[in-house]
Amino acid sequence: MADEDGLLDKVHGLSDLELAALLCLVNREHCIVSTPPAALDELVEELQLIATKTFGLKCAVVDCTPQTSLEDFASSILTQQSLAAPRSGSPLRTRNDSYFSRAGISPLTSVTATSPTGQGIGGSSIAHVIVARNLDRAPRAVQIQTAPKQFLFIAALGAESGGQAHVTLHLNDYLFIAHWHDPDDGFPNLDDAYDAADGAETASTESVLKKSINGDLPAVSENPLFREGDVAAIAKSSRDVQIDVDVLRYLMNWGSQLEAIESILEGVGPEDVIEDVLGMVTAPL
Repeated sequence: MADEDGLLDKVHGLSDLELAALLCLVNREHCIVSTPPAALDELVEELQLIATKTFGLKCAVVDCTPQTSLEDFASSILTQQSLAAPRSGSPLRTRNDSYFSRAGISPLTSVTATSPTGQGIGGSSIAHVIVARNLDRAPRAVQIQTAPKQFLFIAALGAESGGQAHVTLHLNDYLFIAHWHDPDDGFPNLDDAYDAADGAETASTESVLKKSINGDLPAVSENPLFREGDVAAIAKSSRDVQIDVDVLRYLMNWGSQLEAIESILEGVGPEDVIEDVLGMVTAPL
């Protein structure tokens, strides 16, 4: 079993972006992460490193435009693997296995992840973490499609300030949190990668950070900060949290009375919301 004190130490050392990713993984939810457009590329690079380095998960980046088709989107979220499971169906599964499902909306166009023979050698599998750059620019038909369980979907958008990043209303209903990252807060994983590249012989021509431009994503860490067991331990602890009746009544008033909502939300920012959710997650620890 994961050490509880060790988990808390890890959580307290996370950056704002890493914390947002952890909260989504623990709750099996997805999110919007935005930053000023000028820093969007750096944000995407940082999210890739968080997926592979902090959590040891495969990551795929989808660059969305108004011309992005369903087939383009489906093929972009697949990663190559040496040995795939012996199945020939769609890696996106069915509507019943989806986070983004709703009656009347057809699932994403099916993409075969294994070889025609079913052996799966050299086939593809869906990435654990998908970073959709400029998802708000994609056609509505792409934004409302289904996605499988047990993975993290991040819509990376350009926005000058918090609260300005939006996707289609359907997808908004299924996103857990929206976080605006101030570039002045830095990109710690990206900075570490730059420092490592500076000492390499090829640093002047091909930084490790340039690889994603050529289609290669950062390698998955063999010793990530948060392993699957750590995330599962936090998720289990959060499910065991018991809310006092006074707190529950307070929350119900918050959701039903306009005056209460206006009073509570006055001066509340994204950091406060994240702290409240983190408190629920770490309460048993």
